[in-house]
Amino acid sequence: MTKYQIVIKRAECIQCGNCWNVDPSHFESDNNGISQVINGETTAEISKGTFDDDKIDLAKQAEEECPVEIILVVEV
Repeated sequence: MTKYQIVIKRAECIQCGNCWNVDPSHFESDNNGISQVINGETTAEISKGTFDDDKIDLAKQAEEECPVEIILVVEV
């Protein structure tokens, strides 16, 4: 199965919640309302994780619907 990496530029997050509403299997809010990748590596600036599940289309939809375009989903 193909692996994908999801990256969020957390420093630019506006806390709109679109990503975790569209795809709650890959995205969640931290205690401050900033988006992060579930079970990913997260700092104040960035959150990233690698996945090979069958719900990656939802992550791509979240990428497209992010109003500030801070989500990147790439094949690795």
